Amino acid sequence: MTSRERVLTTFAGDEADRVPINYFANPDIDRRMKSHFGLTKDEREGLLQALGVDFRTVSAPYIGPKRHEDVP
Repeated sequence: MTSRERVLTTFAGDEADRVPINYFANPDIDRRMKSHFGLTKDEREGLLQALGVDFRTVSAPYIGPKRHEDVP
């Protein structure tokens, strides 16, 4: 199955070939994962492909007022 088929099949409540996976990591782990796979710090898509990640995210940066003070 393709990632798209896997995700849509799962959302429909049917059984896919495997559970769709996503990837979230803190910056240090992300950096080490990219290093492990021989990728540069800007190669997010390459890392997602190397890990077999099924989901992609579309988002806009927050540009509103600061909500709280920075944590030291």
